[in-house]
Amino acid sequence: MKKFLILSTIFSSSWAMSQNVGIGTTTPINGRLEVINTGGRGIKVSSQDGIWSDGTFTGVYGTSLGLGVAGRFSNTGNGVALATELGSVKLNANGGNTGIGISLTLGDNPILGKLVVRGTVGAVSAIFGDQTTGVAIENNYPGIGFNSYYSSGRKAIATGFGSLVGQDPLTGRFYISTSTSSIAAGAAMTINDRFVIAPDGSIGVEGNTNPQEPLSFAAILGKKISMYRGTTGDAGFGVWGNELRIHSDYSGAITTVGYDDRTNGFTETFRVNTSGGTVLSNPVSLATNVENAAYFKTNTHYTGAIKTIGTSGATARLGLFAFAAGTAGGLKEYMSISDGGNVYIGTDITDFTKGNGYRLRVQGKIIAEEVRVQLLSTWPDYVFNDDYNLKSLNDVEAYITANSHLPNVPAAAEVEKGGIALGEMQSKMMEKIEELTLYIIQQNKKIEALTTRMAAMENKK
Repeated sequence: MKKFLILSTIFSSSWAMSQNVGIGTTTPINGRLEVINTGGRGIKVSSQDGIWSDGTFTGVYGTSLGLGVAGRFSNTGNGVALATELGSVKLNANGGNTGIGISLTLGDNPILGKLVVRGTVGAVSAIFGDQTTGVAIENNYPGIGFNSYYSSGRKAIATGFGSLVGQDPLTGRFYISTSTSSIAAGAAMTINDRFVIAPDGSIGVEGNTNPQEPLSFAAILGKKISMYRGTTGDAGFGVWGNELRIHSDYSGAITTVGYDDRTNGFTETFRVNTSGGTVLSNPVSLATNVENAAYFKTNTHYTGAIKTIGTSGATARLGLFAFAAGTAGGLKEYMSISDGGNVYIGTDITDFTKGNGYRLRVQGKIIAEEVRVQLLSTWPDYVFNDDYNLKSLNDVEAYITANSHLPNVPAAAEVEKGGIALGEMQSKMMEKIEELTLYIIQQNKKIEALTTRMAAMENKK
């Protein structure tokens, strides 16, 4: 009883002197109610209404930079607001919306959403997990940073890689950007656009920030699309120089083109075969099994003849090959174009030296409705010139007796060995015809002279 009276006296004296109430202190000078408890919790409220005030902007305050509660603070539904002393937080201020960074003094209200945050540090409105690899919400250019935030440059939230998903409100460009290396916490981070969607829906990848087609890559050489990476290597598409490549890392890869009707499976219509040595059961194919050279096949079924156009590795010529499937003779070359532009045609071309010096060599017969030879030499009308040395018939006879052929005409042995040139032989034949014509004219003049003399002798009788 004595202790109670003593405490009552002390409390009354304290109330009388300062009108402040202190719990755990005898000098409550920091507020009307000051609670100091260094060993545990301060104030516990179990009442349904909690702590509340009927006044306007009254409640619990701290310093000018500390926490303040304004308006009613209860769960009865008739509370007005909860804010800091400077009005930076409002709860249930307008239709149940919550604002952070909202100004009470300006009558500002969060009207665009249930939670509206105004004000940033740098470009950051909020960071979740600032002591770990967290997420930053940015609002200058709207974006979400993963282990990255923007404040006087992009920086890492924690040590590691970072990225950014955002949109440029000026151009409408949506982008996903990533860093190329791990960055220390708080250090400057460089990120590059990896995926971009333009306002028209065009997609740019690999750093193409201004895609002009529905899907386009950056101007970087190399592989672009990997369709399958298995035990035999990668298969896909790429660009090297001005080449568009369908590539594979496997040296024995085969590229095929066909159709798949989802019922009977894949039907091949075209093949590029780099392994070689296989007769393919498809209409058209490219391969490398003719003298280790590339060739083009048609009608490559086992039941029919194979026809091939390709190059010969031995002579670097373009040839047309054919053989009946299953025969022991293998492919035979029926037509070739040499690297010098000469053409060889025959039933079985084996000796290309016979065609040296000629643009066309044919082993076999030729049939044509017309053959025209354009001579590069002079046509033999020179025989009719006055200065032409026409041999006498006696000289021609002597030449034939000695050589068994006409002058200026090749002998039979020469023709058998080297053949004849049509234009040249036609010219020689015309030369002999013209010479023969002159001989006939000479003989005719002699006959006419003899006829005249015989008539004169008859008249003298």
